[in-house]
Amino acid sequence: MIVDIGLRGFLPASLIDVRKTKDLQSYIGERCVCKIIEVDRHRNNVVLSRKAIIEDERKEQRKEILNSMEIGQIKKGIITSIADFGAFVDVDGVDGLVHISELSWNHVKHPSEVVNVNQEVDVEILGIDYEKQRLSLGLKQTQKDPWLERIKDYSVKDVVKGKVTRIVKFGLFVQIEEGLQGLVHISELSLEPVKRPSDVAKIGDELMVRIIDIDFDKRRMAFSVKQVENPVEDKEEEKKVKDSKSEEKSEKKEVLDKESNKKRQIKEILKEMKEEANIE
Repeated sequence: MIVDIGLRGFLPASLIDVRKTKDLQSYIGERCVCKIIEVDRHRNNVVLSRKAIIEDERKEQRKEILNSMEIGQIKKGIITSIADFGAFVDVDGVDGLVHISELSWNHVKHPSEVVNVNQEVDVEILGIDYEKQRLSLGLKQTQKDPWLERIKDYSVKDVVKGKVTRIVKFGLFVQIEEGLQGLVHISELSLEPVKRPSDVAKIGDELMVRIIDIDFDKRRMAFSVKQVENPVEDKEEEKKVKDSKSEEKSEKKEVLDKESNKKRQIKEILKEMKEEANIE
């Protein structure tokens, strides 16, 4: 666009607004404030930017908005664009990013599976970059964690049926219901040594497993196949009983030894008294 500033000024379409402008006709005849970004005295030409003025104004506005924000706050925002690594959100005029790992509690292959451009969403502020005036945001934090809801039905020591979903060098991943799976470490597959987890089961096989650990922070579960029939706690209980019996025997022996020593001492005293009486 050609702008009259007392001489010929040129305002590129890309510098009219902070967003891409398609309708240039709407600006004809309008007065606007622009910033001079380049002067070519030989050609008597001046390059202008209206976008720079808007950005400077918004920078001050964003500064005030950021100062009023706190980590942990829940804010409403609009999805402005989507990339492979996440979704960009406008929150009160401040740009923010919801990383793909923060979009959902479930695995997400692409952000478009969860959100759409221009969609209004509730997001939690995870981080604030005051220098770059950007926000780190989380979408899943504003929703119930389905893992925590499902795990309420299970406890450590429970024996459940599951299906093998993945085989790795160090064990088997077993799913006990949709969205709930755990690892059976190779050391928990059998009472006998196991060289390869694939020797015990294949993908799709159903197994009975015992829940031996639930990590709520990491949302993980640990299973055991060998403890279904031979739980560790039973062995520990047996050991406690044996130790208890051993301690009981030891205590009885100690009591008997004390009584024996006492009787021996009494006999020695009586013997000494008898000997003294004979001498007299």
